[in-house]
Amino acid sequence: MLLASCSAQPPRLEGVSVSLVQYRDDYGPRHLQVKVSNGSDEPVTITSVALSAPQFATAATLERRVEVPAGLARDLEVALGAPDCEAAAGTAGADAAVVTLGFELADGRTGEATVTSPDDPQGALPRIRAEDCIAEGAERVATLAMGDELRVEERDGRLVAIVGLSATPTGATGRLRIAAVDRTILVRPASGDASWPLDWDLSAGAAPQRAELALVPNNCNPHVVAEDKRGTFFPLEAELDDGTTGLVPLPVSDEVRGAIYAFIGDACGW
Repeated sequence: MLLASCSAQPPRLEGVSVSLVQYRDDYGPRHLQVKVSNGSDEPVTITSVALSAPQFATAATLERRVEVPAGLARDLEVALGAPDCEAAAGTAGADAAVVTLGFELADGRTGEATVTSPDDPQGALPRIRAEDCIAEGAERVATLAMGDELRVEERDGRLVAIVGLSATPTGATGRLRIAAVDRTILVRPASGDASWPLDWDLSAGAAPQRAELALVPNNCNPHVVAEDKRGTFFPLEAELDDGTTGLVPLPVSDEVRGAIYAFIGDACGW
């Protein structure tokens, strides 16, 4: 991909391409990597990045000098803006996105380059849009929260941890159904089932709901715990009244996250 400058007498940014990547540790904080690949014979310094798309209320920007050596690539991390699900309706992910780069060439000349429809090999933008919008719809109808403590007890000779989950209708119009909570890479239902069934039907006139999720380790590999990114986000199987379905990942607090890690160590006999 050739990036052409937009200034009146622009220096050209030859042999540079842009793609979008989201790693697992980017999910929680809603970050995205703008990968700049330099296929030219000279280094280029990126001085700023801006990612705009209809699905975000504001552009994701970064003001930092990052040198990209010839033949190499660098990931430039941006924090995504709040979702705009109404504006995003009918758009096609990366097809509607624009990346703007400020740059400085090896000879000191500077410019600005724009890429429309950047490469999105993992389909990150459509996935983020779907996750953002079902979460936004769910949170409009009910306040969802994991409990603020982890209780550990022994059942039938094994350690079991229990964490609470609550849903309180906000009074807004609409309906939210939560069918179940899926297992995570770290924990699974103590019952042996594939998920924790709930079958909650929430609306303005519905009563608050609460459940206790009894869990056991799903993985006793210490490396999986040490490198965990999403194992303490509990995926709620949600459906909105317009038929939209998806998972709403609900995180625990830092204190409960630490308690879950400690519980797994105890239950696995580390």
